[in-house]
Amino acid sequence: AAALLVSLLIGVPAFASADPNWTVIPNGLGVNTGVTSLHLMDRDFQMIRAAGIHYIRISANWNEIEQKKGVYTLDGFDHLQKQMERFGIKPIYILQNNNPLYNTDQIDFNEPAEREGFARFAAALVARYDGPGAIWEIGNEQNTYSFWKASTPGSTVTNARERAADYM
Repeated sequence: AAALLVSLLIGVPAFASADPNWTVIPNGLGVNTGVTSLHLMDRDFQMIRAAGIHYIRISANWNEIEQKKGVYTLDGFDHLQKQMERFGIKPIYILQNNNPLYNTDQIDFNEPAEREGFARFAAALVARYDGPGAIWEIGNEQNTYSFWKASTPGSTVTNARERAADYM
């Protein structure tokens, strides 16, 4: 049953995992490069493709991309997009982090201007980089407790749920 569940999650027939000679990697397999994706070289992409990997995970840090309100620095992402297209690799863009230009109280995403700024940032990246196979993730591991500590003293489950509702 566990093999069937895993096979359903990754899109591989259950019998494939039982074959010790199985070498086909599913089309959905991706990688977190472990380095700043904006600094990947052609050699890196060649190794990624040789390993049968079709997706790379790319952090799009709001606080780094928008350092002046309404101005998005995307030269590195433009270069990365061209490299991915050339090597047939698809992106998993993670739109993440807060931005001190909009956050005035050190609590993530609770201020209207902050939410509006993030929405504009997300819309700008999607408009520029969305395409067939692109995957978009809002936040990084937002399901973990560390992201939902209470905004007031005395962290409680109720406060954490309120913060999660704010995120949604």
